[in-house]
Amino acid sequence: MSPAPSHHPVSHKFGLFGRGLVAGIAALAGSGPALRLRLVEARRRGFFWLAGAGALGVFSIALWGGATPDGRYGLASDIAVTAGYVLAVFLGAFPVAIDRERRRSYLPAASPITPWGWALGNALGAATVAGAVMALLFTCAGAGAAAGGGIETWDVGRVPSGPHWLPQQMELGANETRIRARVRAYAKASATVGTAFQASVEVDGQSYDVAPNETVVFTVKPGQKVWFRPGDGDYLIGLDEIRTLREKQSFLGNALLASIGPALGAAGLAAIASAAGASLAAPVAALLAILLLLLSGMKGFLLDTLEFEGALQESRTASHTHTHDHGGADPARAPSSGTRAIAKRVLRGALAVVPDLDAYDRSDRVALGEWLWKKKDRTDWGGAGAALLTLAIGLLVATIVGGLGLIARRMP
Repeated sequence: MSPAPSHHPVSHKFGLFGRGLVAGIAALAGSGPALRLRLVEARRRGFFWLAGAGALGVFSIALWGGATPDGRYGLASDIAVTAGYVLAVFLGAFPVAIDRERRRSYLPAASPITPWGWALGNALGAATVAGAVMALLFTCAGAGAAAGGGIETWDVGRVPSGPHWLPQQMELGANETRIRARVRAYAKASATVGTAFQASVEVDGQSYDVAPNETVVFTVKPGQKVWFRPGDGDYLIGLDEIRTLREKQSFLGNALLASIGPALGAAGLAAIASAAGASLAAPVAALLAILLLLLSGMKGFLLDTLEFEGALQESRTASHTHTHDHGGADPARAPSSGTRAIAKRVLRGALAVVPDLDAYDRSDRVALGEWLWKKKDRTDWGGAGAALLTLAIGLLVATIVGGLGLIARRMP
């Protein structure tokens, strides 16, 4: 008589959750060989030399690629994030699909590793290389800009809404020593036509010459009420994009914090692409990963369009109805029908599952000199919180979908 099948104690005690936990632990334990294989393959194919050359190019652009440090860093970080995500797509989508096309799928079939472990190992390998390359490129962008002088970086306090038209009073905190703002200036009707623009702002008796759309830093006394007054009466002057500045911080440290989010985002994208590569042909898997990347970059724009298009349509309908005393609204401008509303909800739901990779890149705030680390809210450093969740979901999807793909498309 054959022995009764044994059950893992965790699986027996917790049912379906226990079986899933045991399967996940087994997949993680068996992912080592596939992970090492992908790392060795990446080294053999010269990915590390390619990453080194890209890092040198990004460093050179950040050091010599422009007249101002913020412009050089902005250009270098844009190149870094673009190259990192493109590399993540190819690292994730191609290796497993190429294994299948070249009859190397016998490796998982002949090994004692489960398909789930093999899929997770491939995803971990792609995520490790993609994340490391993205972090390297961002680090070189920050190091190059720092070597060229760096960007004055401050711990930013309150961000009042604007613009604030002068005269204006602002009460400062105990550790707020400076105020940075963008100047909005318009000539009044009484100003002499054709004269050169000459305007100033007085801050507690100290005068600052300003120009339109110029960013100015005002030195103030902390813990007091500060008056901002226009220096003359010919111009209407306002302050917009106001930031109160506290302690000065390290630019290079800020740039390193900004590399965490994109690195985790690239790792998550590579893991998701690996899941597609295990089930589909390499070009199709790469196309799906690129489509996900494009949707992620357009996610904010699409959500804003869905939100404000309806409000605009309703305002037009209301205006059209108000101008007609003899009848109702024009059917062509009627409010959104039930089908249209359902379609919008479906689109919002579909976009909700798309990772917002663009939000993980905080290099724009680094270029503005805003310190990312918040003592009270540490979830903001480099967008790493949401990016880490994307990576975890990507590895889970790669394990489940990739494992099913390996089982369904295993060579005989």
